[in-house]
Amino acid sequence: MWTNKELQNIDNPPFEYDGKTYTHYEATQRMRQLERNMRKTKRELIGYDAAGLKDDFTAKSVLLRRQREQYLDFARTAGLKPQLENVGVFEYNRSTSSKSVWAINKATYNKYKDYLEPLGYRRTMDRIRAIELAGDTWLLDGFVNAVKKGDIHVLTGIDLYINTARAIESQLLGLVVDGTKLTGYVPHFIDRILGSSAHPHPCKRTGVPVKNVKQILLDPTSRKTYRTVNGHNRVTCETDLGKVTVELDTALLIQTNPQRR
Repeated sequence: MWTNKELQNIDNPPFEYDGKTYTHYEATQRMRQLERNMRKTKRELIGYDAAGLKDDFTAKSVLLRRQREQYLDFARTAGLKPQLENVGVFEYNRSTSSKSVWAINKATYNKYKDYLEPLGYRRTMDRIRAIELAGDTWLLDGFVNAVKKGDIHVLTGIDLYINTARAIESQLLGLVVDGTKLTGYVPHFIDRILGSSAHPHPCKRTGVPVKNVKQILLDPTSRKTYRTVNGHNRVTCETDLGKVTVELDTALLIQTNPQRR
């Protein structure tokens, strides 16, 4: 026999995911919804494959992978067992699945190949997978975007970009600025650390070493607190080494600039 207390604790406790609080029942309903979304995408993939619409097939393949990742992540957070048998669709067979995986790999390779060392398809994909497994895909995307904008040169390399991110995390996060403990940074902050040129140039911007940023934050000669037009509270710390801007509402490092000479 179950006691009343045991019956009350059968369900998992409420939890928060992506800014929303879920009860156990709401979590199971969300799982069913995510499963329906995946089945719908699989049916669309079958149709695009039959029609020979390669671009649409690739786009839906990428979407299906993201849906699956979200489903597994939500289940893990909710403490529920994934039920992948619920996402099966008639005619979505091994052949269609293999084509979907190949389409994703090809799209991923084409997206990043011009921004990594020319290692060939297999070694480049191994490099991308290693970055993904380390949870650094957002840094790879940040690097690609920075190169596209001209904020840094492609020869800077993804390794230096990721190593700079690690230096920021180990040396700057946790510092307290205006009563706010720094907890993160935007990818653009890495671009500002690295700069677009190692030497002063009229059309280029030099970077600000992490050690200099730390010194600016710990011992500024001036500090300006202000609110942006979007309503964000920020503070800019400054010394003769440069300037560093922190968003106080989110505790994020936003940007840094060297002093003009």
